Amino acid sequence: MSQDIGGHLFTGPPGALQGSVAPQTVAHDERKRLLDERVRLNIINGGARVESRGDYEAVLVRGHRPNHVLHLLLTVVTLGFWAIVWTLIALTTRERRALLTVDEHGRVELQPLVR
Repeated sequence: MSQDIGGHLFTGPPGALQGSVAPQTVAHDERKRLLDERVRLNIINGGARVESRGDYEAVLVRGHRPNHVLHLLLTVVTLGFWAIVWTLIALTTRERRALLTVDEHGRVELQPLVR
């Protein structure tokens, strides 16, 4: 299942945003395993990468920022004409972040992060 977070899809089994109901607490190793599984799904299916990671949470990133140094050089070489392309690229490409957490009951939640 895919979840739309800020215009980009982060993937995971059903309940990725809401979490599934688990009445009892789960072991620490099981929580880590659940997080590993969900991170792996987002990397393989959603094209995400891991920016940071703890035992029970991970920050996932999709997209990329433009290479401004390269675009500056192209703008200079083309006597400013590349600035139009650079501006369009800078306005349309960005990174989207989401926080993936596993609580003590084994519920996995995916929350968008706003910078």
